[in-house]
Amino acid sequence: MEILSWERGRVILTTGFYVAGFAETDGPAGTLVLAKAMEKLGFTPVIVTDDYCREAFDNQGIEVIYLSLNADHEEADTILEEQKPVGLISIERCGRNKNGVYANMRGVDISDNTAPCDELFIKAYGKIPTIGVGDGGNEIGMGNVRDILSEKLELTPCEIKTDILVIASVSNWGAYGITAALMDIEIPMSKQELKDLLQDLVKKLDTGDQFVYWQCTRGTAIRNHAYEKAPGNLWVMLKPGPISDGLTPIKCVTEEDKRFLYCNCKTLNLLPSVLYAQKAHKAGADETILYRHGGRVTECAHSNCHIIKDGKVYTAPTDDMILPGIARAHLVRMCKKLGIGVSETPYYMDDLWNADEILVTSSSNVCLRVSELDGKPVGGKDPENFERLRSALYKEICDATEADPIAVAV
Repeated sequence: MEILSWERGRVILTTGFYVAGFAETDGPAGTLVLAKAMEKLGFTPVIVTDDYCREAFDNQGIEVIYLSLNADHEEADTILEEQKPVGLISIERCGRNKNGVYANMRGVDISDNTAPCDELFIKAYGKIPTIGVGDGGNEIGMGNVRDILSEKLELTPCEIKTDILVIASVSNWGAYGITAALMDIEIPMSKQELKDLLQDLVKKLDTGDQFVYWQCTRGTAIRNHAYEKAPGNLWVMLKPGPISDGLTPIKCVTEEDKRFLYCNCKTLNLLPSVLYAQKAHKAGADETILYRHGGRVTECAHSNCHIIKDGKVYTAPTDDMILPGIARAHLVRMCKKLGIGVSETPYYMDDLWNADEILVTSSSNVCLRVSELDGKPVGGKDPENFERLRSALYKEICDATEADPIAVAV
């Protein structure tokens, strides 16, 4: 991984794509996860963005520079001179096109609402290592493939180049991929080869819907904390596992989250999750909702947790306090599709108890509603938005996996 060869020092990360008065959720979440991971590797992350991202980054314990919308070239010079970064990374940040315009995917000019963060990359290119992550063609870094994009897409692509370009289906996922690579684990096959293998294994069984779980170790070697680079070992498990339709509410208990601060990394250290799941089992509940000292709600023993309040969904940010589940990403995207407000910001135990609905999501339980918490009734105050999300998410996963729907609301 290129980043691991960088001298330990300050790294500038930029993100934030203007959409209708806000920064879209794709970008800031992945940037925060990557920043936290780099911090643990000895780097000092510094996020450069504009005011539209304040809600995402305030109180996260990372230095943030909010660039003014009318910033000039000298401001970029000042940042680079004062910070002296060893590298720059952009995640879903709009860059100017050949006409000098910042434009969204529809070609609408958003220059008046976009601070010139790309100026940092223009000045650093060829002098300081740069990485760009994007998914649409108008982001910093897409200048590397602008000729191809001009032929294939209707939009006028970004002109800004980076030393390395990471193209992802969703830019947050690209950032998560980089974070995983920083753990220096080598998956022993390509993404397509892994997909083909898993599908082939499923077809070998004839027991209906399957729950597929795979993990990869660092490899085979003599037990030692220091390791030699080698292909990882892949382990796959399949077991019968129908997809829950989410119609039956569940019971939960709460417990203080005492895990270490690598919750955003999927590792084999499952002892805390085992103990939390056992607590729920003994209490006759289905899940344990975790909270940190101070009351911040993080996630569940093996699921993500969210609340609905006043018609808006609140979910914990994807920092090092939670594992960013796939079902969580689908929930956030579905909220946008259905026009339901969503905020990826910390919320607390008081918010949990006073929520209109408490939601739990995972790969096999795409959207469940909590009706009881620590033996007391909760939720049930916004059944309309819950049902909109539940039915849409359940239909989406059934369509994608060709599963047999049990009950899909029309």
